[in-house]
Parts: sequence; structure tokens; C-alpha cells
Amino acid sequence: CPTSVTKSVSDAFTYGQLLSDRYFTIFVSMKKFITIVLTCILCSATAFADRNEDIIKRIVPKPRQTEQMKGSFKIKGAAFRCDPALDAASIDCLKRFSARVSLVSGKSCPFSSTGGLASTIADGSAKGIIFIKDGSMHDEEYRIEITPRYCVVRTSGFNGTKNAVATLMQMLPESVYSIGNGSKDKWTLPACIIADKPGRQERALLADCAGQFRSIEELKAIVDIAVKYKFSTVKLILSSDDRWRFKGETSSPFAQVSIYYDGGNEKGVYLPTEVSDLKKYADRNGITLVPELIIPSKILDYMELTGIPDNYLDEIGQTFGCLPVIVTPEEGKSDIENMNILELAEKVWK
Repeated sequence: CPTSVTKSVSDAFTYGQLLSDRYFTIFVSMKKFITIVLTCILCSATAFADRNEDIIKRIVPKPRQTEQMKGSFKIKGAAFRCDPALDAASIDCLKRFSARVSLVSGKSCPFSSTGGLASTIADGSAKGIIFIKDGSMHDEEYRIEITPRYCVVRTSGFNGTKNAVATLMQMLPESVYSIGNGSKDKWTLPACIIADKPGRQERALLADCAGQFRSIEELKAIVDIAVKYKFSTVKLILSSDDRWRFKGETSSPFAQVSIYYDGGNEKGVYLPTEVSDLKKYADRNGITLVPELIIPSKILDYMELTGIPDNYLDEIGQTFGCLPVIVTPEEGKSDIENMNILELAEKVWK
């Protein structure tokens, strides 16, 4: 029947039109979905790149050379391996670094000192954090290469190693400087290349302990700050017009007069055993302690002396490992509390 055929053709055309419309709608929806996904991926990649750049920018002092790359390296749970050719102080530094990351991140980072590391880097099979000795580098120079598979650090010895570790720690969560629980933090390092070395050998922080007495623990905290921002030296002013903070066997008379001027406060002096403990801590962290003295005029008048006896200076020198330096009262104005440490770190590194 012509009418029946016409209706069938009409129904088929209508069904085809509906099917076509449905596929078109699905196509448009898929296109929108893919566009949204690609946008999210691009935004995420941009945000991740920005985050990596921000992490690198917060390093103080600013490294001489940085090159940002794609991706990041997961340090949480990563194996720490070091070249056995590195010195004992470097190996100790790296053991402490791996132990700290393990403690704070909540996941163990095994440490080992093994040979053949250079060949694993060359053939592309290297994984984890690897420290290699490079005898061609400057004493405090370091080079860090981070990819999603590994973090390779090259130094010639301890001073370069501690500077490299200081840089790596600055790129990690702030909790790495604590002993608290940082397991929820993001323990990754941005993929990059960093090469750096200082422009001057001595980079000092100063603590005026005569003007403001600081406990040994407070002085250790200043040593920690020096390590974090790659200073080489912490200077300690141990005397002023009416203060003498070191109470050794020989120089005890000066300390007793200082205690008198300090209202009888016998806790405002350092004993040789306390200084030795501080020096041991500083030495282990690669920081030199330098004692400084301002001429104690009132104490000299009280003792009817015209100058500090040589044996007093020798006693301080033997305890600190270097003779004290005589400075003016103006030196005390550079106390760490009066300084912008970040600006100072940048200035003395160049």
C-alpha cells in the first residue's frame, strides 16, 4: 500500500533524525568533556610548574645557576646512597639528613655507602638520592640534578655536602626543621638543576653574648641558622666594659668581677666544658666559632690592670681552638637580633 510505504519511510527518517541528533548531542558533550579535562590538565601542569618555580625561588642565598624541569622527585621513603670516597664528615651529614627525613616524613629512608654509583647514573638505572664525590669542584661548591627518578648531588667534600643538604632542606616542607609529625606534608623535590658556590670564604653571624647572655642551647640554635643559610662562621662577643662571660681556671678572677657587676648572677658565664660542648656541635655542622672580646675597661680598673693578661687569652684560645679577636663596642651592633638574616646571607654569599 503506497500510504503504508510512505509512513514507513517517514518513520525511518524520523528515527534516523533522532539518532543523528542524539549522536550529535553525545559528540558535543564529549567534546565539552574533553575540553574540560584538557583544560584541567593544562591548569594543573601550569600550577605544578608555578609551584616548582616558587620552591626554587625560596632558596636562600639564591643559587648562581638554576634550571627548572618538568616533574618532581618523591623523597619520602627514598633510598639515600653515597659514594664511599666521600669523607667521614660528609657521610655523617648525609646519615643525619636521611634520619631526619625518615623521622619527620613518617617513612624510612634507608642509607648506604656503596660503590658503582657513577655507572648507574651513566647507564640511566640510578634511583633515589645519590651523593657523588667530584674532586674537580671547589671546596664549598655543589651541583644538584633532580629528575622524577633520582636526585644526584656532586661535591668535593664536607663543605660542599653541607651546603647541598642545606639547599635540599629549604626545598622540603618546613617541618623538616622540627622533630614533629610531618607525614601529611608533600615530600617532593622539584625537578631541576642547581649549581652553586660562594663568592667569599668567611660568611659570619655574630652573637653579642656580653650584651645579652645566651644559653648554650640558644647558641646551638644560632649554629643551626648558620647552617641553614650557608654561613661559615659564628662570632661570639664574650666581654664588654663590665662583663666577662668566660669562666676558665685562669681567667676566673675576671669572671668573678663580671658576676659582681651583674648583680651576683653566676649563671651569666660560660664554663670551658660548656664551650667544648658547643664547639663540638659547631664542628660537626661545619661552623667555625670565633671568640671576640671588647676591652673590659671597668673590670681592668677594678683589678688594677692595664690590659688583658696573655694567659687569659691563651686559655680562651685553647678552649675555642683559635685566639680571641679584640673588637670595638661598635661590633656589638651587628648582633644577630639586629640583622635581617636573609638579606645578610644573600650579601655575604655573593
